[in-house]
Amino acid sequence: MEKDSQYIQVHEDYRMQHEYWEIYRDHGSYVDKFVLHVHEFVEIIFCLNGGFQFLVAGNLYSVKKHQLFIVPPNTSHKLVCKDEQDTTYDRLILRICPTFLNKIEPDYHEYLQYLKQIHYFSIENTRWINIDLAFQQIYLEYKRQLLGANVVIEAHCIELLFFIARALSLSHFQDLPPITDILDSILHYIDLNYKNPITLQQLSEIFLVGKSTICKLFQEHLATSFHRYLTQRRLLAAKVHILLGWPLQDVCLASGFSDYSVFFRAFKKETKMSPNEFREKYEHDGK
Repeated sequence: MEKDSQYIQVHEDYRMQHEYWEIYRDHGSYVDKFVLHVHEFVEIIFCLNGGFQFLVAGNLYSVKKHQLFIVPPNTSHKLVCKDEQDTTYDRLILRICPTFLNKIEPDYHEYLQYLKQIHYFSIENTRWINIDLAFQQIYLEYKRQLLGANVVIEAHCIELLFFIARALSLSHFQDLPPITDILDSILHYIDLNYKNPITLQQLSEIFLVGKSTICKLFQEHLATSFHRYLTQRRLLAAKVHILLGWPLQDVCLASGFSDYSVFFRAFKKETKMSPNEFREKYEHDGK
């Protein structure tokens, strides 16, 4: 890969390349390293190829070439590949810091509200080729680092934000729907109810589909099991609560674990650290 992807699970652990923005090309062959994560900045992702899937806030999307994702701050997401051996991914990722948006928003508040919502659409074979060009210009300026590169990049970032706003303002320019309606509904249900007990039997009764079908949907579309996905979603919530200073017993209950020993084992298996070690590490790094 040209740059290791920072698939962090908590936003406090991340430092951007620049005060206001970061852009990089993320490409390679799929390995099972992508985890459900959140961060404080807006992420705009331009897909240079397709054949993989993207899980955003409990919705699963099938990705094709020249599609654009907008992921708002504090929105859980994860790259998903069905075939670990053959699937490759190639994306340009632009991250925009809230301080940059706060800097320009007083003048353009009404036009930038779309950044607070998830959007997903294709620009291939449309008149919005300028979105593609603006993305490429930002990346080119970053790679070349000529005189005034940061100023030019900031200007192109504003240009890109408004090209996207124009596209989304058209009534016929609709976001594409998520794939697999049943799985989409199940993921959304988990996102809302992970704090409570959730079983395959319960999901089967709610969504009127067999337990084996649910397991197959998770394996085929997310390359993971139902139980592992649910555990990862709960651990994501736990990490955020830990960094907010919650007592660990409260973290355990608020994240949906039945008792502390189950929570402790799952946390250590996933992170290679105990909850206390995790808290101490990020408290130390933040000083």
